[in-house]
Amino acid sequence: MSGLEITRSSGYGLIRGFARFHDLSDALFADLDLDAAEIDGGGTRVCQIISIVAGQDLRFERVHLRNAVNAINAEERGSSYVQGDGVVLEEDTARATFVDCHARDFGDAGFDLKCDGVQLERCSMRRCKYGVRVWRDNPANLLDMCVISDPAPRPENAAACLWLGGQVTLRSCSLATVPEAAVIRFGEGPDTKTRVAHMIGGQIDTSRGGALLAGEAGRLILEDVVLDGTRYSGTAEWTGSRLVLS
Repeated sequence: MSGLEITRSSGYGLIRGFARFHDLSDALFADLDLDAAEIDGGGTRVCQIISIVAGQDLRFERVHLRNAVNAINAEERGSSYVQGDGVVLEEDTARATFVDCHARDFGDAGFDLKCDGVQLERCSMRRCKYGVRVWRDNPANLLDMCVISDPAPRPENAAACLWLGGQVTLRSCSLATVPEAAVIRFGEGPDTKTRVAHMIGGQIDTSRGGALLAGEAGRLILEDVVLDGTRYSGTAEWTGSRLVLS
């Protein structure tokens, strides 16, 4: 399907989700209020409020997503991984833009983006295991004026404001973590060659506890960033076990 627009709609009690597409391009989602209402359908009935498997040129404006956590019987999937996502774009998607979109209280990611090329502008994520997951090694990936706070760790489930499997630029963003979580957690994406986050301006807050970096080896470049109250420019290198600041 192509040329689809879904606007000015709401959904409540979305056990599996609001909309799922196998192949969708040139689409607009705007002014949506979508609430899973904390109804846990279990580990075999995972909630993904909007899911797109393949397609390109996808735009989301003023989409509000919240309250999906799949923890019951998670082991039936073969692991203890807690699920529940806001928007999921799988790896055969490309070029997605999010403007003024907001995600709250997800068991996994507010925005789980395997998409090749993503831009998020004035978006926010709070109390998600991962606020946003950026999987691809695309230099065009951008977070602009986004706020990500209070990642929600659970037993055997790590948490971070940002999960990164490739490259992303963060411009004028605010990231605040909590104990037993991280600001950025590096991982393995479908085309991972480098794991680099370049943050320009904005602020990072680890004052309540939690790590700056975690997971696989990766690098955070800081340019005029307020880090725990002090303006800082430099590089934070995570070896996979040790943090090196320069």
